[in-house]
Amino acid sequence: MSTREPLSAFCILQDSRAARKKKNTLDVNDEIPIAGKLVLITGSNSGIGAAAALELAKRGARLLMPNRDMKKAQDVADSIKAKVPEADLTLLPLDLGDLDSVRGCAAEVRRLVPRIDVLINNAGIQGHESTLNKTKHGFESNMGVNYLGPFLFTNLLLDLVVAAGPGARILFTASALYQAASLQLDDIMLEKKGSFGSGNLGPYGNSKLANMYNAYSLSKRLAGKGVNTYALDPGPVKTDLRRDAKGIIAKIAAPIANMVMSEPEEGAEAILYCALSNKCAGETGLMYRCNGLWEGAMEGAVDEAAAEKL
Repeated sequence: MSTREPLSAFCILQDSRAARKKKNTLDVNDEIPIAGKLVLITGSNSGIGAAAALELAKRGARLLMPNRDMKKAQDVADSIKAKVPEADLTLLPLDLGDLDSVRGCAAEVRRLVPRIDVLINNAGIQGHESTLNKTKHGFESNMGVNYLGPFLFTNLLLDLVVAAGPGARILFTASALYQAASLQLDDIMLEKKGSFGSGNLGPYGNSKLANMYNAYSLSKRLAGKGVNTYALDPGPVKTDLRRDAKGIIAKIAAPIANMVMSEPEEGAEAILYCALSNKCAGETGLMYRCNGLWEGAMEGAVDEAAAEKL
């Protein structure tokens, strides 16, 4: 496991804001052709996922959109159709906190399509509970929804991505808050820790660091198969990611945080860069932000043996 010390939320936010000032412009003229190709994006019923889905539809991608809240997903689909009447959109139910739902959605995807050109694992939650919350199957909620659900979903669909051939991509939405993680592999469900604390970012950070581990180790497993993996930080973005936060976080901290955050359209550029840019076409198993490689992030965060064990 990494021996680095967790950083405070303030330090991470300051670093993210400084990085955003040096952000690269998204070059839409240097993208792989995506028209007619199959893109699966989870968490597309709001925030950066909805913004990315719109841009992918504009580029002619065929979209599979698995989401937990199907009403919100339909609203987003209707909005996309109003802007892109020819958009090819398929909505599917998916609750990443319920592994039965994950398996059911993956089975339906396999029934519908023979390949996936780009798989975007974007859905997630950000909980700051003062007590241990668990998913249906008993996993700590951040780790269960943000890591274990996408891990299973990706592995159930992995052969469909490989079937797409060279150039296929798998994305994991991570976060700069991985730097707040204190991930212990003998206690990833935090059952041994008695203090969550209001506003504690550790559980969320742990889940996002785990996503980085997944992108890294999966890149090794897929070596020679023509599939690249990417972890990405969309930056501090106004989304409903904190929809399940409770107490003072929900009432005070989250709205204040949104005042200094960027719009979802800006955060979605991180997804579009990793999904489409030619600049990263020859890269795999790395971390990205601000429409470019986050140099040293993956190397500094990932313990190779821990990544394989996880």
